[in-house]
Amino acid sequence: FACTFDFVYVPVDLITMSCSGTAFINFRTHDDAVRAVQHFSGFTRWLHGESTEICRASWSNFCQGLKAHVERYRNSPVMHEKVANICKPMVFNLGVPVPFPAPTKRLRVPRQRGKTSQRGRGGKAEEVGEEEC
Repeated sequence: FACTFDFVYVPVDLITMSCSGTAFINFRTHDDAVRAVQHFSGFTRWLHGESTEICRASWSNFCQGLKAHVERYRNSPVMHEKVANICKPMVFNLGVPVPFPAPTKRLRVPRQRGKTSQRGRGGKAEEVGEEEC
């Protein structure tokens, strides 16, 4: 699938730096997206053989298209300078990372939340959810 996608975002818990198992990938063409969904639906041949997870590939209910993804995330707290680059969405041109378009407003510092974030909350964790476009 090299050079067939132009956007990738793997949401990460900013406290533990662990992935939730979700990824958002925008393919350059509809045919490439269909091929990826067919290939990865039911995928189980992970590089590290310990995992028994089964991949479920599907169309996003949140965003469709590079422009929509960029607009969704360019002003998101995940793009704040205090967030490590490895945790941020990425834009690609023919497989090469390119700078993410600049924000159009001031970025908030991300809140420390999630299932693992229990500091200062009396032991009660908040759930993390995706916002729609």
